Amino acid sequence: MADAFLHPETLKRWYAERYDLVAANGKQRAYEQVLAAYNSRPNGADLLFICRVCYGGVVRFRKADGYCST
Repeated sequence: MADAFLHPETLKRWYAERYDLVAANGKQRAYEQVLAAYNSRPNGADLLFICRVCYGGVVRFRKADGYCST
């Protein structure tokens, strides 16, 4: 996956895959799905989506367990 950061098309594909969830499930449900996926297995693709769709772009990580909570 390290090479993926070298290719803007990969970044666009990651975002498009997650944004398709919004069309299929609605913004709230898609956000919840991606947040749960990120918390179970953190990755850049999910974090990018979370940062773009969360309220005001504010992303927090809980000190107790390190989970993302926005």
